[in-house]
Amino acid sequence: MAKAFGDEIYQAAKVCGVPDSLRTSELNAWPEKKIRWALAGALPNVSDADLKTCYEHAWGLWSSVCGIEPEYASNYKTAHVLLTTANLGGPMGVLADSHVVPEGLPDNDALQAIQRYDTTEPWHAKLTAPPSRKISLPVVMCHELGHAIGLSHIADGNLLQPSYDPRIDRPQAGDIAEAVKRYGKPKEAAGKKFTELFRKSFASLGTLVVGWEELD
Repeated sequence: MAKAFGDEIYQAAKVCGVPDSLRTSELNAWPEKKIRWALAGALPNVSDADLKTCYEHAWGLWSSVCGIEPEYASNYKTAHVLLTTANLGGPMGVLADSHVVPEGLPDNDALQAIQRYDTTEPWHAKLTAPPSRKISLPVVMCHELGHAIGLSHIADGNLLQPSYDPRIDRPQAGDIAEAVKRYGKPKEAAGKKFTELFRKSFASLGTLVVGWEELD
């Protein structure tokens, strides 16, 4: 796997603790689209506010491309996906790891998927490109959340490729296809598509349709 620091990309130790050999299917999915998340850890030199902002941003990127509906849980014990932190072996090793939702889960409350983020890495906890020799926390979070919602590593060029690349900061075509298999299209996109079809149908009758925003 490769780690990238600014423009420098070089071979390094494994950057994601999820095994490359793991293969999942569309059956690896949360049975309910509303997925609660929470934080139960801290990273050196990263404020609690920045940690939450980065995690919320990563969840938002996934919910913008598939049908999941993430929501923050103030009580971490009720979360379906929980961010924690740990020393995963020192810098230049594993950046993070995550439980992958299994097949056949009866309901969301049957599992709390734990994610661990390494406390020894030089994290860049901002929604901007990382400077030289810093690791983008939002990019790693977005990758790990892909595992938490059921995706395994996939082909290079996608967010869920095995290697870390700060330039791939959101789900790509392959990631989106896998997520949509499990959760359908995002609610907003479905609503917009319905609205457009509705408008076109009535336009043919010379009728103006207004006020439709979203399909429940």
